[in-house]
Amino acid sequence: DEVHLLHDDRGPVLEAVVARTIRTIETTQDAVRFVGLSATLPNYEDIATFLNVKREGLFHFDNSYRPVPLEQQYIGITEK
Repeated sequence: DEVHLLHDDRGPVLEAVVARTIRTIETTQDAVRFVGLSATLPNYEDIATFLNVKREGLFHFDNSYRPVPLEQQYIGITEK
């Protein structure tokens, strides 16, 4: 959970843990499933590449999966 923390101060630690796990998987050929969760991850494809996830194994749930619709508005501010 909180996979978007890769860009945070704690990111290098998370990245090292994931990299070690990936190396262990490649060495042992064990079947391990990665699950990365985040509510705020716009670059999920980049994370999938980092985790060596194949396209058919990548799942992204956008707003169309919400049980209650969410209305979003962007309001530009021109004053300083």
